[in-house]
Amino acid sequence: MDDHSEQIRQILNFSGFPFQHHCAEVIGSQDGFEIAVEVPFTDPQSNGAILGVHGSIDILAVAPDSKADRLVCFTIECKRAKEETKNWILLPNHKQSPKWPTFFTTTRAESSEKRGPLYANRHVTFPELGYARSVDYEYIVNGIEVNAARTQQNRNADEKIYKPLRQVAHAAHAFETTFPKIFEGVDYLRQTEDKISLISVPVVITTASIYTPDFPRDKVTNGDIETGDFKLGEAKKWVTYEFPLPDHMSYSVSRGFDATHIGKRTVFIVNDKYMAEFFTKALGVQVSGHPPVPSIDG
Repeated sequence: MDDHSEQIRQILNFSGFPFQHHCAEVIGSQDGFEIAVEVPFTDPQSNGAILGVHGSIDILAVAPDSKADRLVCFTIECKRAKEETKNWILLPNHKQSPKWPTFFTTTRAESSEKRGPLYANRHVTFPELGYARSVDYEYIVNGIEVNAARTQQNRNADEKIYKPLRQVAHAAHAFETTFPKIFEGVDYLRQTEDKISLISVPVVITTASIYTPDFPRDKVTNGDIETGDFKLGEAKKWVTYEFPLPDHMSYSVSRGFDATHIGKRTVFIVNDKYMAEFFTKALGVQVSGHPPVPSIDG
């Protein structure tokens, strides 16, 4: 008797949920990792009668860094690329100088409901991932999605790169600024005997191929790249995207007598074939002795 298994399999695959559970399985199998799946959050938070914006993140993964100095909290959104979005073409900001990749750090004190100040730290490196210096970060600021045949740009607003980036940025901020008593599956954050330092790392995992093409930006004519001047290059394992933030998630730094408002944070985009390698090597994160910058929430 036909139980429609094949039809349901195809529908389920299209939903992206099997990919989410596959990512959770792979990440959770890495040494030291604890994970929670489909974790709810609210950002901005509710304020009296004004309700906050509710959502959920695909995976929250936590593990001690390689020196056991701090916990690395990965907020993860999983994006299965559809036929019209099989290739992500991402453009770095080559004129950015200096480069200040931004990650947020904080502490969890005696109670899981209390935290220390939230800081924007601009001196975080991941040497094992290829980011030993701030100049090594790609500093991507734009991107388009192209179909599998590489003949057409995606026009479906629901499948834009921006959506998983926005989701993971808001979820990371929600978890940075509040500590629920329990994340099912993550016991690290329930430990109360010691003060715990944490660094938050937002990640988008995708089945899309990731490219950062090159072209001479000084030779764009009438808005177009000239024939022969464009090189797509090899697909990347992972890259970093500087995602723009709304005011309640941003921070300011001193510039002489004034303060400069900075509304962005660094998000990793990782191809799914390399996620096991990525999460293992990301635990080699290094935070320098430079003073961090208090965030607006801090």
